[in-house]
Amino acid sequence: MTYIGQVIRWAVTIVVIRLLSPSDYGLMAKAAVFIGLLMMISELGLESVIIQRKNISEYQLTCVFGLIICSNLLLGGFFFLMARPFALFYSDERLIPILRVLSVIFLLLPLYILPRGLLIRDMNFKLKSGADLFGALLAAGLTLLLALRGLGVWALVLGNVATHAVWAVMYNVVKKGFIVPRFSFRGCTQFLSFGGFVTGSRALWYFYSQSDIFIGGKYLTNTLLGIYSVAMQLVTIPIEKIMPIISQVALPAYSIIQGDLSQVRSHFQKSVRMMSFVMFPLFGGLLIVAPNLVNVFLGSKWEETILPFTLLCLIMPFRALSALFGPMLIGLGRPDVNFFNVTIASLIMPACFLIGVRWEIVGICIAWIIGYSIVFTIMSRNTLAIIGLPFKPYFSSFGVPLACSLLMFAGVAICKHYLDEHLAPVLRILTYSLLGLAFYSFSILIVKRDLITETMRLFRKRA
Repeated sequence: MTYIGQVIRWAVTIVVIRLLSPSDYGLMAKAAVFIGLLMMISELGLESVIIQRKNISEYQLTCVFGLIICSNLLLGGFFFLMARPFALFYSDERLIPILRVLSVIFLLLPLYILPRGLLIRDMNFKLKSGADLFGALLAAGLTLLLALRGLGVWALVLGNVATHAVWAVMYNVVKKGFIVPRFSFRGCTQFLSFGGFVTGSRALWYFYSQSDIFIGGKYLTNTLLGIYSVAMQLVTIPIEKIMPIISQVALPAYSIIQGDLSQVRSHFQKSVRMMSFVMFPLFGGLLIVAPNLVNVFLGSKWEETILPFTLLCLIMPFRALSALFGPMLIGLGRPDVNFFNVTIASLIMPACFLIGVRWEIVGICIAWIIGYSIVFTIMSRNTLAIIGLPFKPYFSSFGVPLACSLLMFAGVAICKHYLDEHLAPVLRILTYSLLGLAFYSFSILIVKRDLITETMRLFRKRA
């Protein structure tokens, strides 16, 4: 059911993109930069505290809930009042009502942060997935309806608010036993140091991961920014949908075994192997079929997304791998190392984007490739040092899928050279996808057969 729901969401997303204009997406991307940053710090890292701590009393939970409510009310008011200055930064007054409507999200966030954290702590991912899916599908349906009625960017805005509204209801329905907030913060002051590192890490992560939109929004037109943001949205769909299958169990799992580094190393390498097994061939395949995918599913008005989409595919597998670092470090009680990692990224990536934006969209994409290659290397070194894992076994964990994906890409590229002119666009997508699957499966079966068994076992368990 989870996978069916995700397919429906992808289909709705594609239809909405076809209905709206690049300018609509550019405007929404500008608004999302500001609210996303404040959402990263709205719960002060306390959800991670709930998940990571082995023992936390009901009194402490009520105090945490009260603190989360207060922080969100303050941030919501700040966001509402700052709508005009934010809009002036981009010299676009259309952002003012959009930002003010989005400030409603801060009234909804406190209602589901605590029950969501408790579900993750209990490793009750079936209920969590159900709540996530239900909210996302309802919001997607509303977005589609509003887009069909010609509301443009407001379809995206109201769909975003609707997602959080449904989650505020659903998480409290599936996690029985509503907690009454206590506005006495003595019970949670001991958590603020840990939560502070988590919050700082999230804020910095968001800063560097969205600095392309922030900088691009200042120097690019709404249309160009919309083209880039849609390319980024499409290329990150696999990470956003597949990543939780592997990573959402990581924080509570590492919290349980944090005293045994040998188990930590084993679990980490397994996560790297499975993530690599899926991500490298997936993005290698997208590289090949990108032109046909865009033309068939999005239409000719989005043809300019093909080049940025293709370039971003080159770095996405490494972004997916680096997403495994944070949950492990926080689960081990080392949010300080995670904070240092994202601090490095926050220094390198914006500098690269400032240089790359001179060449507009292509320059920003190349900045991702060059800058994040450096960031990934530094993050890997710092993280491996904490768990005592040498680089060689770490590299071997993703080296085999990487090598097999390169062989797959070469094989399909040769076939593509001879078949392209004889196939319609839809047949090209189907043919090259099947050829890629065949080449990759054959390569893995020869080199490391047990990777297939290991990964399929996880997906069957998740389903």
